[in-house]
Amino acid sequence: MSRTRIVGGVYTKITGGDYKMYTEGDTIITAAGKNDFANAEKVIFGDKPERYASKNTISNIDDPKTEIDYKFLIYFNRGKEYKGEYGFDWMRREYIEPIEKVKTFDGKKKRTICSNPEKLKEKYISFDRFKIRYYCPWVSIFPSEYPNSPHKEGIDLHIEIFDDFPENKKVKKNNNIKILFESENLDINITSNSEKLNELRKINIRCGEISDISVINVKAILSEGESVKINENIGRLYLYPNKDIKKINLYMINCLINDGNMKILDKKLFNIELEKYLNTYVLNQFLTQCEVKSYEYFDLRKHRNQEGQTLIEKYQLNKEPYVKELKASDNKNYKFRVAGNEIRDIRIFRDDLLSLYETYGNTRLPIRGANNINKFLFFIDIFVQHTEGKERFYLENDIPKIDAIDVDSFAYLITEEPMGNAIITFTKEKLESSTIAHELGHNMGLSHLFSKESEFYFYKGYTDNIMDYENRERFEVTGNTDKNKHKRKSFFKWQWDIIREQMEAL
Repeated sequence: MSRTRIVGGVYTKITGGDYKMYTEGDTIITAAGKNDFANAEKVIFGDKPERYASKNTISNIDDPKTEIDYKFLIYFNRGKEYKGEYGFDWMRREYIEPIEKVKTFDGKKKRTICSNPEKLKEKYISFDRFKIRYYCPWVSIFPSEYPNSPHKEGIDLHIEIFDDFPENKKVKKNNNIKILFESENLDINITSNSEKLNELRKINIRCGEISDISVINVKAILSEGESVKINENIGRLYLYPNKDIKKINLYMINCLINDGNMKILDKKLFNIELEKYLNTYVLNQFLTQCEVKSYEYFDLRKHRNQEGQTLIEKYQLNKEPYVKELKASDNKNYKFRVAGNEIRDIRIFRDDLLSLYETYGNTRLPIRGANNINKFLFFIDIFVQHTEGKERFYLENDIPKIDAIDVDSFAYLITEEPMGNAIITFTKEKLESSTIAHELGHNMGLSHLFSKESEFYFYKGYTDNIMDYENRERFEVTGNTDKNKHKRKSFFKWQWDIIREQMEAL
């Protein structure tokens, strides 16, 4: 028995094996069975209609039923207003085709943003239609009945139509073509703003619990008198299983070094509304929610290490940053901001801080060790530069050198095991919610996209992925960066898999 749900316009749910669907004019359509697709090598994708398809063709493709002469494909788009309200991933053309200029050590050339595109293609389900490759997007949505579900009313996706086929120059577009969105899962409801092709702009997807991967297929129907023509499989969307919503606990620790820290940190954390932000725009993408379990003040002035020192004394944490000026052989003065404290290696400082908290902190849960659902977020209002014991700024052959990394926040280094459950954020410069989201990604098993440890290597600063950086490297000036043109706000579907696989063991 196959089951199909069609919601929108005048179409209703039909149940059965071979079945009949009735249009407003009582036209009968008969359909049955499923379609299998061969693999090929060309691509259609992107966030604008003209970016969806490669013009190169593929030969020897057995297409599904095609009776409407006017050819087109339907694509799902999250829209420019997207901030991370749900999980959505698709194959971007620039990731696997050399269409964007990327600056590296050998100059600025058009390159694929992903350096191993053939491997990346294997991560996405695809099929061939009209002799081009269609890569299917993924969406993750909370069940509408989930307590305080962020998707109680479903989610809206934009619809884009790609019809740039040479054959269409000889065919008149028929305004009576209707679009159907179908799913065999009866817990998925799909409504569109219009069933007419020339008016279709958006669909709303609302669903209950989904135990397995579910599919929304798209078909076109054209009724002309007594005849009905159908184009099957002109688009497809995959829904991620949502029956198992994961949860993590957050423990917020404000580390005080002077009397003014409490108000400063409270204000900064209040402004970013961390729990709401993470649940609405970050964790929700891989069907996870968090809860702040405690909010603690940890006074670094009161607690001493085994050597009898406070961390304030050991690292001179009360010293403010200052400006250092260096004069080069060109008689120009170069100014650099320098951290006043004595933190050189953030890994050593991290271990000192965690040891102190494990001894004197309020929470008696394991911080270091195996990854678990409890995450400890430490906030310290200082400016830190990681130098691993080296001089930060110096002249070498009369050329100013920079040998320091300004650190906003960090969780762990990929070469260190186990990952642990702590994130330390230095808030003197700024406190941004996206920084904490990035570090949580590390804490839950993700590498930088531009890291050799990542499953796929992307050039730094060229994606909207949360595990990318907001800057990209400028290789002609060592240490300088250009801004990433994308706002970091999304995770890839393969990253959802990594995180949830990590959490399965918890």
